[in-house]
Amino acid sequence: MTQANSRIITVYNHKGGVGKTLIAATLCFLAELNRIQTLAVAMDRQGDLIRWLTRGKTISRDDLYEISDYLLAVYSPNSYPGRLRYPLIVVDQSPAWEDAERVQPDLCIVPVDCIDAIINFMSAREWISISSSGVGVYFVLNNADVGGKRDLAFIKKTLARQRIVEVWDGNIPHSGVFRRAYNRKVPVWEASYAEQSTVPEEAILDLCSSILARVGFRVTKRPGLG
Repeated sequence: MTQANSRIITVYNHKGGVGKTLIAATLCFLAELNRIQTLAVAMDRQGDLIRWLTRGKTISRDDLYEISDYLLAVYSPNSYPGRLRYPLIVVDQSPAWEDAERVQPDLCIVPVDCIDAIINFMSAREWISISSSGVGVYFVLNNADVGGKRDLAFIKKTLARQRIVEVWDGNIPHSGVFRRAYNRKVPVWEASYAEQSTVPEEAILDLCSSILARVGFRVTKRPGLG
């Protein structure tokens, strides 16, 4: 398989704590569920994506981890293992946009958690490179509070004239279930609280289904919640 045959999604923000690893892990778990051959790459030095996917194993640089017949993972901080070819490649990106440029993704997912975050992101020096790179950028509002709809409307208005940018028409509410899933090292649907609303879990599954569809993969199987 050549690089041209791979579809590459990178999840990027120059700041931490905005939901990069949550989105990357859910993309990988959902693709695996749908039998999409997927390579997960952790370029972030923390390596949280690989720990999540391997259910908490001790990880080493450049080691390959076979999660299942459909999911392979590699911890490769600040470098992209271009020798590896898979139909779908999901990258938990390091904070340096230069690393993302070396990956040459088909789609760059940028999670932000409030209005101030989008303003700060677009004022960062990386934005000049991002906006001129030609890479499709998909902004996602994560950890939305009661002002989620207002923030989403602001983000859409702010980015309306950015040619390469789109905004996901939804938001992911703040939820303790995501931290629970990370702590247990399981997909979000396996950490769902049966007695509580599953709106946050449904939201991130909607997002990841949308992202996979954008790069040409059809999601036909969706996990039950609760």
